[in-house]
Amino acid sequence: MLDTILWKSGDVNRWHANADYRLRNSCDTNAAHSFRVMMLMDRLFPDASKDELRQAMYHDTPEVVTGDTPHTTKAEYGDPMKQIESAVRTRFDIPEPGSKKVKLCDSIDAIMWMKNVAPDLRDRNDWIAHRNKTFAIAREFGSEVSAKVERLIS
Repeated sequence: MLDTILWKSGDVNRWHANADYRLRNSCDTNAAHSFRVMMLMDRLFPDASKDELRQAMYHDTPEVVTGDTPHTTKAEYGDPMKQIESAVRTRFDIPEPGSKKVKLCDSIDAIMWMKNVAPDLRDRNDWIAHRNKTFAIAREFGSEVSAKVERLIS
């Protein structure tokens, strides 16, 4: 089972359903994304617990089974998607997500990837809303974290 997680997460193509060809073909993988989320956790929250770091490491692991699932699909098909993800988490004995710190770092990574691959999208309404939501989460952690996040995604 562990070999599936280790090797297959590198095969999961992120952004594959994105309408923008640059994101869709950007060659990002869940393994690379999870690593960047963990690095962000380390930089923003050096006192993060082992459980929070594990959540960051494994937060997209169910996509080894489902493929990269766009946020809009998860929102539209919430319960069935949650059931599938929960079953995969149980099968591989990985933590359920829940940490707002991980959610923040996940959001930051998406914005940073977009900025590097398709920077003109930053002015689109959906990305502006995503950035504003990310800033709102960052403010919950205080001015130091909020200032760091602003430097990363502005």
